[in-house]
Amino acid sequence: MASILCIDTATNICSVCVARDGQLLAQRETTKSMSHTSLTSVFVQEVLEEAKLTIKDIAAVAVSGGPGSYTGLRVGISLAKGICTGAKIPLIAINTLESLGMASIAGYSGPSGNVLHVPMIDARRMEVYFAAYGADKTLVLSNEPYIIEEDAFKSWFSSYDVLVLSGDGAEKCVEFLGNRALVDSKVRCSASNLIKPAFKRLQAAKFDDLAYYSPNYIKSPNITKPRKGLF
Repeated sequence: MASILCIDTATNICSVCVARDGQLLAQRETTKSMSHTSLTSVFVQEVLEEAKLTIKDIAAVAVSGGPGSYTGLRVGISLAKGICTGAKIPLIAINTLESLGMASIAGYSGPSGNVLHVPMIDARRMEVYFAAYGADKTLVLSNEPYIIEEDAFKSWFSSYDVLVLSGDGAEKCVEFLGNRALVDSKVRCSASNLIKPAFKRLQAAKFDDLAYYSPNYIKSPNITKPRKGLF
């Protein structure tokens, strides 16, 4: 039996879980603002204790690798790397949009037809990161950063009957996509979304390089300097 520790800090949700052979054993999540730095390692300890496991029982660590919040990704991936290095176990980084998209497909029970699943992550202001997957899990569009405006996405999505939006960027976009679009509010970033893809990667022994792996930010972080005399 193989156990995997999963960490998702790509958005405002701080989420950690542990699973054995693809089945969830314990999970902790919070949307508390600015909690990633203080709570992620605490959640790791809590889920291990609840599942009656130690790091020695963990076969790999899976982490949401972006796109997403610059700070959130840094926290989650730094912790995952630290655990993997100390325990000498492999790292599995899962694309955040892929994990959202697969969760959306797995849980969908809405209108039939030519359905497209569109996971979206808020990139602040009027921007989102998004990808698009067919109902058969085929990747249609990959990791696109996009400015939301009138007629947004029209040229890409016009041939689909139903657009299923998920993630924290969905509400910003639904009004631009007409009555074909619906928001699946049940699907959001969560460590539990990493379980199935992580176990597939573990079985195939497809791991990420601990020394060289870095988050998929897509674009550079928006870092500003205070004006002179502000403090």
